[in-house]
Amino acid sequence: MPSIRADTRLGDLRNRQPTEDSPEQGVAVIFDVQLSTAEHWIEGDTHVIRSLEFDVIAGAPTFEEALTKFLTEVMAFAIYLGELESLASNEEEMFHRLAPRLARVAQHVEQLTTSKKQSVLGAAFAGVRHRRDTGRRWQRLSEQPGSAVPSLA
Repeated sequence: MPSIRADTRLGDLRNRQPTEDSPEQGVAVIFDVQLSTAEHWIEGDTHVIRSLEFDVIAGAPTFEEALTKFLTEVMAFAIYLGELESLASNEEEMFHRLAPRLARVAQHVEQLTTSKKQSVLGAAFAGVRHRRDTGRRWQRLSEQPGSAVPSLA
């Protein structure tokens, strides 16, 4: 399950219900790689996360499910762009922005796979099983909607 790490300068935002008109801005992160700046709001019973950089939006009943779905959709979007025969200029720009981030995610996955193989072997001998967190999380950027969103390029 994804964890949420808030910017400590913001204070407690749990009482604030973000709306589409007044969304919470943040960064979707996996394996310490900032995948996309995004907006989050609640629409009825659905948590919605929309990228501020790419044509990606995801929604789910809980924030954690929405974040997981959003990260999956960002990765699927990159695959889609990579499979296109020819890219429009905006698609090419999005692909070139996203590809290095996904390459860093792939490096983390490779390290995790190697580490897991080693820990499974060690656990077989020690009789201990280890569970690793994938590091999916949301970092809030600001309590104020419309604040400057840093470039992740």
